[in-house]
Amino acid sequence: MQLLAQILIVDNDLAIQPSLINELYERGFRVHTAETAEQALHILERQAFDIAILDLNLSGKIGSRELFQTIRERSPQTITIWTGHAPLDAALLALPDGASDYVPKPARLEQLIQVIQRNLDVHHHQAVSAQPEHANGSTTRIESEFPLVKVGEFVVDPLNSIVWRNEQQLPLSPSEFNTLNYLVSHADRVVTAEELANITEVAAPLDSKIGTMVRAKIKRLRRKLGDDARHPRYILNVRGQGYRFQP
Repeated sequence: MQLLAQILIVDNDLAIQPSLINELYERGFRVHTAETAEQALHILERQAFDIAILDLNLSGKIGSRELFQTIRERSPQTITIWTGHAPLDAALLALPDGASDYVPKPARLEQLIQVIQRNLDVHHHQAVSAQPEHANGSTTRIESEFPLVKVGEFVVDPLNSIVWRNEQQLPLSPSEFNTLNYLVSHADRVVTAEELANITEVAAPLDSKIGTMVRAKIKRLRRKLGDDARHPRYILNVRGQGYRFQP
């Protein structure tokens, strides 16, 4: 069986783990588990992981954010997927910069595996398209079946879920890519919060929560773009209507 990835699950709720571990193993993943951040740190001293699935509210002397920072320092390429009982809109506000994705509990097994595979696919495409520099100073970019979309200083590769700005690849999560890609593709008009909520590949929130969820997504995306929230250059607020991308 081909090994797809090494996964570390850090979760207080061990009851969910046996069936999840068995299913991941059957699909070609190798899984290590820990109940606390302290246990996870001991494992991380001996093993590097492709993916870390972290509970948003770990108990113990070391919290989930401290564990996340340690993972980022030791292994920046590790994909971090967060889980928790918080609704999506609240979780997006709470997640630290660099988090790849969020799956609300109780998570369906197929939903979690879909999120894992989606993040692995994006990570693989980004690694392949890292634009290595040759001896003559030229660079190489991955070939795409779909034409690249150029808007201002941004270039979007829809097939490989990659965005460049001034030849620099942006470190976007799948959700962030989907949001930016949609805004760029509709740069000629205002995009509503409902539209941006609908492109999220998790359960849609209640109507009353849509605005909060989308604002959190836009806030995180602006940070990745280096955009000033008070005086945004790229993603503009259109009062009472939504957002508009300005190249």
